[in-house]
Amino acid sequence: MTSVFHDGQDHEMKRKTSFSLLSGQMQRSTIGAKEKDDKHAKLVQLMQAYLPNTPEGIQKSVANHIEYSLGCTRFDFNDLSLYQAASLSVRDRLMESLNDTNAYFDEQDPKRCYYLSAEYLMGRYMQNALANLDIEDNYKKALEELGCKMEELYELEADPALGNGGLGRLAACFLDSCATQDLPLWGYGIRYNYGLFKQTIVDGRQVEVPDYWLANMNCFEIPREDVTYGIRFYGHVETYTDMSGKERKRWRGGETLQAMAYDNPVPGYGTYNCINLRL
Repeated sequence: MTSVFHDGQDHEMKRKTSFSLLSGQMQRSTIGAKEKDDKHAKLVQLMQAYLPNTPEGIQKSVANHIEYSLGCTRFDFNDLSLYQAASLSVRDRLMESLNDTNAYFDEQDPKRCYYLSAEYLMGRYMQNALANLDIEDNYKKALEELGCKMEELYELEADPALGNGGLGRLAACFLDSCATQDLPLWGYGIRYNYGLFKQTIVDGRQVEVPDYWLANMNCFEIPREDVTYGIRFYGHVETYTDMSGKERKRWRGGETLQAMAYDNPVPGYGTYNCINLRL
């Protein structure tokens, strides 16, 4: 698969071993760009370049997130804050790739595939994203200079509890494979609060307790407050006769909950392609 960038030339979607799309070495694709009036011209211009993946650029991203996204001060932050700031900086780069991928597929207009699953056992996001984006070494160097060890930050990430069996792991593998193969696929699932349980020992016996994996912020999801659906539970079916005298049925009563979408970018390995898991 190829992608057309600002210079009008075709560039292979596959990465070269010495080049990362998000390194800042080239401008972003203009595929899908809409005509903007003069009022937004400057904003569009500012969004043409990728975030730099040099150690200095990464360090600046992390520092900005510590203060501006998390509300911490320069003198009051902890290891969890460092993990969250680093993760948010990775998500920024994933969003660039996801937006460009969606723009590319909108322009090419291929047939789309949608994978529905009740479970997705994706595993921890951060290390997988860094490896697939080909920027793990730069992040390791950047964070070490900030006094962080990558291995310790990885351990602070909660494992997304979006299922409890082999079905969820298989679904996650499908998403990874489709992203790597440059296929225009989206996954759809449920954002469980409690999808797994923890095992602890109490008085010498094994006890299961809830695993609330969302106790801290999930740094790799993007809330979509504009994408909501009313979901009804309970109630009863009522039989009635319509205006033409035909017998019909309708759902009455019950409880309606408002469901909101959360997007989770899924980057492919060795490619610019980044697909989405919407929960």
